[in-house]
Amino acid sequence: MAGDLKSVDPAPAGGAGHGGGAAGGARPRAPGWLARVALVLCLVSGGVIAMDAVLLEPGWIEVRRSLQTHPKLRVNGPDLTLVHLSDLHVAGIGRRERRAIALVNLARADVIVVTGDLSRPDSRPEDVEEFLSALQSRRGKFIVWGEIDHRTGVADSWGPDVVQRAGFVLLSNDSRRIDTPAGRLYLAGIETPGNSRDDDVERATAGIPTRDLCILLTHAAVVPTGSAARGIDFVLAGPAAAGRVRLPMLGAIGLSAGAGTARDGWVVRKETPPVNISRGLGCPGIPLRFLDRPVIDVITLRGGSDRDPRRRGASIRRG
Repeated sequence: MAGDLKSVDPAPAGGAGHGGGAAGGARPRAPGWLARVALVLCLVSGGVIAMDAVLLEPGWIEVRRSLQTHPKLRVNGPDLTLVHLSDLHVAGIGRRERRAIALVNLARADVIVVTGDLSRPDSRPEDVEEFLSALQSRRGKFIVWGEIDHRTGVADSWGPDVVQRAGFVLLSNDSRRIDTPAGRLYLAGIETPGNSRDDDVERATAGIPTRDLCILLTHAAVVPTGSAARGIDFVLAGPAAAGRVRLPMLGAIGLSAGAGTARDGWVVRKETPPVNISRGLGCPGIPLRFLDRPVIDVITLRGGSDRDPRRRGASIRRG
């Protein structure tokens, strides 16, 4: 290989012998056309990336399916379908919203949960209500507030009335019981850390029997550990990254504090329950996404253990 590298040297040392070369052994400059080609390629690739980030990815919704088994559900009971949405940022009913409604309803969910940020600064109550009302479930729809819901004042103004009229149950450091043929399920929801009410995991999960399945809903991708996590079987959380842009080999921009190296999807660590981190559905400002498609998580809950042979197709990443 060393000989091959030397053979492409454009001029021998000294510039003598075969004449016509540059004097003094100086290397010739790269042809001007090569620089122009490089510039054109950069401009074209930049245009393609911009089109993807602005025109394609914001409306290109991914439906991500996963299977979770748990011994607290009846082994021979029917599967439960749970749809997890986050960061809706509804600013009108357009093509993305109509597509999202169709995909959610196609899943025939038993339960739908939204882990915060249903609004943005320019959201209108009628648009948010229309979107939420169109989502169909058999056993209930549940929501927790997100950071932007508090920042814009939606959580303290028209938000509660809108989610109630849309058929959603608002969980604010409390829980609700759902009786199903597969067993009893509790959904506990906590407030976003840092707002006036702040999060209270112990209050949200108080009174939930340890024999029943408990799923914690939280907007922040910061999962309780130790005694605070006792009795919680799964956690559903909003995006771990503040932005909607991922860079090759670098990952998400603006990873939330406490999220570790987690990106999205199912993540399991020794000190926490399994957590499903959403990439979100909308954008809080300019609809811009790159390598970060909006997502709808369709989670199948099934009775059994982790070693159950029926657990084929499970999607969990360990971090």
